[in-house]
Amino acid sequence: MLALFVHILFFKFFRLSPNLAASYLIVFAFQKISLLGSCIAFILLGATTNRSNIRKIMEMLSTVDELLIRNSARNIYKEEFYSLISQVLFLIGLLIGTLYYYVSISSNFQNILFGVYYVLTVLINGVGLLHVLFLLRIMKFSFKRIDEELKMLQTNSNVTTTFFVFRNILRVNPGNDKPACSILALRSMHFNIYELGRLVNSCYGPLMLIEIAHNFVSMVSLVDIVLILLDRRGTIATTIVYYGCWLVYYALKTTALMLTSQMACDESRKILATVHKLLLRPNLRPCCERQLHLFMKQAINNRTVFTASGIFPLDLPTLHSIVSAAVTYSIVFGQLRKG
Repeated sequence: MLALFVHILFFKFFRLSPNLAASYLIVFAFQKISLLGSCIAFILLGATTNRSNIRKIMEMLSTVDELLIRNSARNIYKEEFYSLISQVLFLIGLLIGTLYYYVSISSNFQNILFGVYYVLTVLINGVGLLHVLFLLRIMKFSFKRIDEELKMLQTNSNVTTTFFVFRNILRVNPGNDKPACSILALRSMHFNIYELGRLVNSCYGPLMLIEIAHNFVSMVSLVDIVLILLDRRGTIATTIVYYGCWLVYYALKTTALMLTSQMACDESRKILATVHKLLLRPNLRPCCERQLHLFMKQAINNRTVFTASGIFPLDLPTLHSIVSAAVTYSIVFGQLRKG
């Protein structure tokens, strides 16, 4: 990948430099460097520090799944599976179309080599993002299951759930305090998922920072390219469609990451609201009330937040800021081009 990047730098970038403005060349260079950086960072981190962390993540996921989906007859991850398959097929279709575009416009060796490099880097970048999205969706589902278990206790406090075997989990006999023992088990699951979120954040926070920077620069440059092509007469429609598809792709990538992270955090906050509703119930046992107060403090102090290396959160307000900044820079580039 490094060899292909150096090759493209000399044969593609410097060949474009006499015909393009310096501002666009800087954006073009940063876009390619950030894409390469995200791929290399994903490969190197996956082969070194994240290798042991992935093992811990999978062990924690297995433990949470074993307790939360016990005795469940249906395939609860069916929706996530189909969502992952559709995303993979979309990425493969986009890469096949990209390679076909580069081969169709010019069949020389330089252009085909650039197409292969671009497809390879986008593939690695896309697989890394799908990995993070899938982990976030699993965490969202786990928080949702905990909230559902709490609501079951709210509707019938005398019947414990069938998803927990408390003798095996807590090593104690719950006796007549099955609801309190249920809340204690749910507290334990909530803390395990919180620790899982911290581990995921530490593993993929730097990668998400590079990813967001690359997506932002790519969207700004693609908007500028599409506007330039629309202003020119005699522009081939397939070229506009090609760059438009890439603009939609980067917009969808950023939106999917921010939205999935926001949904996972929202599910964790719903647990706090459900605990408050349980505390408002009349005739609440002192042992259950004590466990619920501890659960409320735990949910307040251990809030799940996903960030890009702690610089900014991955949520919808950040997405709004990214879109606003992209529109602003596109307007500035348009004014500079006209000037």
